[in-house]
Amino acid sequence: MKPTGGKRTALFPGAFRPPHAAHLVGLESVTKRHDIDETVIVVSNVLRPFADGRVLDAEHVRAIWEIYVGEIDHVQIALAPHSAVGWVAQRIAEAADGEAFLLCAGERDLGAGDDRFGRMSSEWRQRGRSIEIGFLPTGSHLVRAADMRSAFECGDRDRFFKGLPERLSSDQGQRVWDLCEHGLREPSRVLGQKFEQQLASRNCRVRSFGRWTPPGNYWRADARLVDGRSVSIKHAGDGPKAAAPGEPRSAKPRKRLLAEHAAMRILSRCPTRLALPREVGFDERSWTLIAEDPLAAQSSLRRARASLGRSIAAQCFEASRQLGELHAATRESAAIRSSTQKDHEHALAWLGSQLAALGDSDPLWRQVGPALRDASQQASRRGFVFLGPDLDESRVAESGRIAWRNFEVAASCGDSAFDLGTLMGRLVADAISSGEEPLNTASFRRAALAHPEAREGGVPWMRRTFGFAAAALAQSERETLRNCGHNTARGLASDLLSGAGLLNSHLALCAP
Repeated sequence: MKPTGGKRTALFPGAFRPPHAAHLVGLESVTKRHDIDETVIVVSNVLRPFADGRVLDAEHVRAIWEIYVGEIDHVQIALAPHSAVGWVAQRIAEAADGEAFLLCAGERDLGAGDDRFGRMSSEWRQRGRSIEIGFLPTGSHLVRAADMRSAFECGDRDRFFKGLPERLSSDQGQRVWDLCEHGLREPSRVLGQKFEQQLASRNCRVRSFGRWTPPGNYWRADARLVDGRSVSIKHAGDGPKAAAPGEPRSAKPRKRLLAEHAAMRILSRCPTRLALPREVGFDERSWTLIAEDPLAAQSSLRRARASLGRSIAAQCFEASRQLGELHAATRESAAIRSSTQKDHEHALAWLGSQLAALGDSDPLWRQVGPALRDASQQASRRGFVFLGPDLDESRVAESGRIAWRNFEVAASCGDSAFDLGTLMGRLVADAISSGEEPLNTASFRRAALAHPEAREGGVPWMRRTFGFAAAALAQSERETLRNCGHNTARGLASDLLSGAGLLNSHLALCAP
């Protein structure tokens, strides 16, 4: 029975890419109930790519639903800015006193273990809301949205039309096919509209979008604003939900984005002269981070030697000095994750995953890796660590000033030798692959001595720095230097390990 004193609304969220017969059967089962005043179909704006990568935009999904709904009374169609379930949560949060809700989902989805509604209803009941979960009778229809997409991509009109509601006329069926055909968009176009709306809500207008990067961990875009500022946008709401291969499970894309959000807030309060991005906005509902980039138009560390004529030694020296300043300035900062202990555990997991990848295929690293990891663990201290800065993400101005970016796996506690050693090893590997003269071990030592902790940590800190540089070289040799500079990289890595005292005795890493 309908509760007294308030309106009762059925909320039917989904992607509906495209809507099919089972969806309409589920909807009609709700609209026939006498205890429901209104039914709202909520169309998500989360990407559901077809085989060619394009997506069916939400406006065309709404148009298909309008064909299905026809003359059914008391039905509305709402477009969510991102997640349909997120829209539902917001609608319940803003409900009037006494309003009740029926959360609708297909029995097949609920039977497969989708418990989002269960968690949501439990939470809102505790807050005094009247919530019921509606099991829609969709199980008898075997055709699903994925089948419809497959049939459409293959041009199999017969199979596609079998998935449509039976009561549609042939003309209406053709209109659904046409709407799918005309509604396919490149993902960047759909995401661009999302990002423009989010920026507009912060009084920022987009002049143009630049580079788009599809999911590795998430979508990324560069944009120029009307006021001349450059912003970088990272969006995890439409990308993979799992960590990339070889990464610890603590580095899932959304956790990476949360870590970067926290890191940028911490760095904004640190008294340094470093060029760091400034957060413009963070939307946890759509998992989108927008940051103003101080040196967006400048060359990356990877390209700086070619564009600015800078030597690799100069790059290493400046990077070492600035990393040291950053580490010193952040020793009293808050944790990036829930605690310093969590940050420390994350740093060790990240370190272990990087060295384990080498040990899988190289007997030497099976000996060296554990000692290097243990020594690094013992030497870890408070202070911001990148856990391996990226050559493509760090920009260099003509003055030599470096703008540090990409704090996705950073921590507030760790071994600064890992940052510098890894960066130097990657710079050298890049120089080798470009046919340039790499650093020798003496140049490595001079660059490392520019870091303040070289004096504080002494010989053990230098050994670890050399060890991590050799590890980065070895990793690059496996990935990018197979046919170019192979012997040079392996020889230099061996020299570095010898200079660090690793080849003679990997236990030397732990010496005082």
